[in-house]
Amino acid sequence: MNKVILFSLCIIPSLILLWYVYIKDKVEKEPFYLLLLLFLGGIIACIISILLSILSKQYIYFLNSDYTDMNIFQILFKVLFTIVFIEEGSKWIISYITIWRNKNFKHIYDPIVYCTFVAIGFATLENIIYGVTFSSYGFLPIIMRGFISVPSHAVFGIFMGYYLGISKDALIYNKTKQSRKNKLLSIIVPISLHLVYDLFLVKKNFILCSIFIIYIIIIYIMAYQRIKSLSSIHKNLSQKEKDIS
Repeated sequence: MNKVILFSLCIIPSLILLWYVYIKDKVEKEPFYLLLLLFLGGIIACIISILLSILSKQYIYFLNSDYTDMNIFQILFKVLFTIVFIEEGSKWIISYITIWRNKNFKHIYDPIVYCTFVAIGFATLENIIYGVTFSSYGFLPIIMRGFISVPSHAVFGIFMGYYLGISKDALIYNKTKQSRKNKLLSIIVPISLHLVYDLFLVKKNFILCSIFIIYIIIIYIMAYQRIKSLSSIHKNLSQKEKDIS
């Protein structure tokens, strides 16, 4: 397989999604250095997730088994704690540490941009690893990941950023309880969505694949609605500030 084509297929979906989320920030564009830092942070989160997953398999024997050889509780444990929790947890920690007290975090829409850049940094490295690992299967696995896996990571990042934005906004108005609630949702919701996503992939049959496609469409629509919602609030608040000044 041509390495240039393979690498292009691995990164093009990420670039398209980053561009879309970035242009929806209509009021004040984020500095390039911060976005690059967040993207690299996503790559670091991916490396951390891989290392923790490998480490966990060394100490918990059944994690090395195929899903077909596991019972339902073992499957849930493997998916939740060695995939979903590690991946979304590492992305959340890096996002939070980088942006929560950052001087550029000024508007309610900003964390959608931030968390999506982290999520897509994660997805990009993961996609390259899959591309290299399964290059013998041709372009199809990478194309499928480009349409499903990479956008799904972005969607989880959008939900993460959505609730962090509401949390920070609530904190500005001294609504501490509401801020804490939404900060908690910023990690619980991505974990929950990712858990359901991965559980659909454990058993592969026509019915589950059909439901999985419907699920993907639904969460994509929900993510778009949240982008539209906070982008609109962000734009309206900025316009009011201009009118006042």
